[in-house]
Amino acid sequence: MFKNLYIFILLLCLFGFSRGWIRPTVLIQPKPGYGDRNRLHGLRIPTTTYFDSPYGGCNDRTPCYCRINGDTRYNGCSFKSLDSITINLNINNEKTFPPVDENKQFKILCRSWDYSNTEDSNIVFYDLISYTSSYQRNLDFYIVGDWEKISDKGNIGLLGSKEGGPNSVYQRLTYVNSTHLTIRITPELNAIRNSLVLYDLNTYTSVCDIGPANDFKPWIDQYYFSGDSEFHVFGAVLTDRSIEIGEYPNNVSCPLIAGPTYTKIGCKPPSYLLSAKSFIFSIYGKSRDPTSTVTYTQTFPHYFSSFKNLQDGKTCELPISFPSISHSQSLTIHGLSAAIKPISYSPIKFEYPPEAKCGTAFIMLNGRRTSNNLDMCPTPNITDIITRPDEFNGNLLTFKGDFLYNSFLYGDGSKKSINFVILYRDGSNSSCIHKMNGLSDWNSQDRTYSISCFISKIYTFKIRTETILGQIGIFDGVAYPPTITRWSKTFDYLVPSKITITGTQFGQGMLAKVADAPCSNPVVNNEGTELVCDFSNNVSDPND
Repeated sequence: MFKNLYIFILLLCLFGFSRGWIRPTVLIQPKPGYGDRNRLHGLRIPTTTYFDSPYGGCNDRTPCYCRINGDTRYNGCSFKSLDSITINLNINNEKTFPPVDENKQFKILCRSWDYSNTEDSNIVFYDLISYTSSYQRNLDFYIVGDWEKISDKGNIGLLGSKEGGPNSVYQRLTYVNSTHLTIRITPELNAIRNSLVLYDLNTYTSVCDIGPANDFKPWIDQYYFSGDSEFHVFGAVLTDRSIEIGEYPNNVSCPLIAGPTYTKIGCKPPSYLLSAKSFIFSIYGKSRDPTSTVTYTQTFPHYFSSFKNLQDGKTCELPISFPSISHSQSLTIHGLSAAIKPISYSPIKFEYPPEAKCGTAFIMLNGRRTSNNLDMCPTPNITDIITRPDEFNGNLLTFKGDFLYNSFLYGDGSKKSINFVILYRDGSNSSCIHKMNGLSDWNSQDRTYSISCFISKIYTFKIRTETILGQIGIFDGVAYPPTITRWSKTFDYLVPSKITITGTQFGQGMLAKVADAPCSNPVVNNEGTELVCDFSNNVSDPND
């Protein structure tokens, strides 16, 4: 009897399995059970029983079916292991998302390959969250979306990839409300250079993609010049940044100072950009995205656009006043020599030191730049001729004086700051270029500069000095006495006529006389070797 009952039960089981009649599987609620729409595809749902089929479980020949919010088309779901099923949203090789219900949920139930002879599993839920946008306010980064369905709102974080795990370093987020998450921008968060991903920190599961490569906007606390020409910016999010000065399209790169950090960055602006009362600077990220760029204006506390060299030849006056400066404060002028202290402060007056030269001047107060740049020159002053040109030294001229250093004011090697011109008495002229280095020599004993050059001819001359900014000086130079070798006779010395005098060192403005009578309107010809003048007096023949 028992043997017959056993056989009946065995046949009943065989019949049931051959028809696919098995008890429904039990789905276990997935954790974290929420995510964005894209993560529904590939969602792994744990199971307690195995979907069976004649071909060894769910596969292409005997697929498992899942119903998502009533949609029964999802027949590509499959087992990844004996204890889970994976949702596949592909229908006819195209990903197709089911509709979400009014509760922002997907209700999921599944059954085995023999859809007509098995029962539905229980229902599990997948809650929908979504990312919309993000923005930055100072150092707070806000992530906007639909976050209502996050199950554990105190355990969400950011990571820079989809490869998170228990050992990854997550940046923990703060849940503000159903539409906003926020996080403080830290050096660690700023260092993330790939897409930001939202993670559930209970399961270390990625649940939502936040956006493309991150490039946060710098936050600026203060900026100023440290020393003379180093411009420093302090704040945060300053790693991997560049500084440009000026407005587009005339903005130029500012060479960075070595050693920028998350909280500081600095550069050395080209001198010509610091001449105005203020300048615009922008800090860019690698992406040069306008949303991650900040622009500020640096305004100098004191501005000057002119200077005045006084008649004493050594004092300069600037149209800036510091009437309330105290003895404990340090105000100095830079760019013309070593730091110069004023002799008065309202307005500023100072004396050029002997080694001063043309340069780009600015004012510093207590160790920080307080003014714009201004190109300035002391007035060159020749004081003495050291070597007089003659036929024995090959026409070598050497002279010395104050403020004769012939620098390159603009640093490009093309524009010397002073031109030395030889003005010959016959009206011609030539340049005097220092024979050694084109600049000048410093005489430490009397603290003067000297210039040596070869002039074109031995002839009475003056020396004109003119700076690139227009300061002019004239030195009488060297006078050579004229010589007369012959002169032309007039037809009758009692009749007015012209006289031609031949010799050397004739020049414009010379006084010519014949027998103590003036010969007017002298004209110099042939490089100073001929002088023609008008003779009009009744005098005796000078040869008599």
